[in-house]
Amino acid sequence: MNNIVKFIVSGGLIILLQSCTVTKQKSYSGYKSLYLNTLLESNIYSVGKQLEIGGKRLRKNVKNENSSKKSLNRLARYEYLKNKLVSVTKVCITKHVLDFMKGKTIKEYIKHIEIKKDFSQSYIYILKKNTVHELIENLNEYSAFLKKNYTPYLKDTTSWSKRYIKVLPQANQKNPTDFTTFYFRATSPEEAIVILNTLQLGILQEALEIQRKILKE
Repeated sequence: MNNIVKFIVSGGLIILLQSCTVTKQKSYSGYKSLYLNTLLESNIYSVGKQLEIGGKRLRKNVKNENSSKKSLNRLARYEYLKNKLVSVTKVCITKHVLDFMKGKTIKEYIKHIEIKKDFSQSYIYILKKNTVHELIENLNEYSAFLKKNYTPYLKDTTSWSKRYIKVLPQANQKNPTDFTTFYFRATSPEEAIVILNTLQLGILQEALEIQRKILKE
């Protein structure tokens, strides 16, 4: 059996995915990936709600402080971040996730693959390179935006398209494998959904940390 190990860097969290080439025995790897995705979606929702609550607090502070310059500046900093955050998570990453889910919910997708036996039997590049290039560009653009406007709030200013390099052996970090190969080579659609949602969760968690620091100012 050929094992392929993948790391995903999400903030300070490293998630390990292991995929195996399909043997004659029944494989549950697709179901495991979908189960992990339900946990990720729950956490994505939770972080999203916390960001929403924090946004309401910032707007309430404006009212309580009689629209002081300081309160307005705090709110403006967060709103500026929120607009960019939506573009990289909902517009970019979620779009790819929905493509893999074929317009179905998790439960619908599980039923679909049980009936159609639609789990991948061969592991290939499951994203076209030009599509991945679009994702990389969005991650780089968002990371550049953070570095320019929120560096004091960041623990890590490395682009989200390059954070995986830190988990590679030291000898490989100078000339690392590219983003597409690292994340999507020998990856099934079910694993790709987990990878994309983990990236999304890491980006949202980082935004929540920024928001909390803004609230403390």
